[in-house]
Amino acid sequence: WNRVYAPLLGLLAAAAEPVTVQQLAAWSGIEAWEVDRLLSADWRAFMTCQPGPGGSELFSIYHASLRDFIGGGPASGQATPQQQALRRELARHAVQAHQKIVESYRQACGGDWLKLVESDYPRLHLAAHLAGAGEVDALYQLLAKGDGWARARLSKEGHYAGYQADLNGL
Repeated sequence: WNRVYAPLLGLLAAAAEPVTVQQLAAWSGIEAWEVDRLLSADWRAFMTCQPGPGGSELFSIYHASLRDFIGGGPASGQATPQQQALRRELARHAVQAHQKIVESYRQACGGDWLKLVESDYPRLHLAAHLAGAGEVDALYQLLAKGDGWARARLSKEGHYAGYQADLNGL
């Protein structure tokens, strides 16, 4: 549970868009074959799978209510103490998932976030993952200290809408 299932569920809840088995394996440290088996077979009923680039498959949690439950979102109805404990545990795993994603991108860019602007996923979702990871200082450095991130997104996207979405997501 603590080595594979809970961390992978946390990553699926934290992922801001459908992701590949390879992304999940890289973020989690779990072997790609094991991630693939879980998503394609054991957990298939709970997953949405769609074609991705280069023949890959993109996975996401099918039901928003399950994603909310795993991510620690607002509860609906009465929950037993055991359900509340599970919800808290899964929410901790979702925070850890954000931290793993951030650390993966931090290593990829050597801490220079502007190097990530050419890749869609980190450009579109880095700010949300920093917030989800509780990395307030890094988020401040990215969005408010200077205008490098805003200009980099403008250069890549041709408008400030993405940068504004980063700010609105806080």
